[in-house]
Amino acid sequence: MEDYLSKTPQGYTYLPVKRKHMLNWGGLAVCDYCNADMEQGYLVYILNSCICPDCFNDWVKRAQTYTEDLKMQDEYQDEWYCHHINFGHVELDVKRS
Repeated sequence: MEDYLSKTPQGYTYLPVKRKHMLNWGGLAVCDYCNADMEQGYLVYILNSCICPDCFNDWVKRAQTYTEDLKMQDEYQDEWYCHHINFGHVELDVKRS
């Protein structure tokens, strides 16, 4: 899973996903923050959300690092991300560069 995850400057992991991924795990491809329809979005463990690029960028600008969140993220994120992506046997398109 680490090959696919990226991190914000605060250390929070996220996974870029496409509409087909969202629909396959049972999502509606609608941003959890602003309700915009999404063709692509960001799955963010620490927020327990999938959000559109605009909301993601806004969140990254104002997010703060909390060590207790990073500890929880390190412990549980792989299972959480795998649940979303492997549900429906959807393959990720590209690895993180």
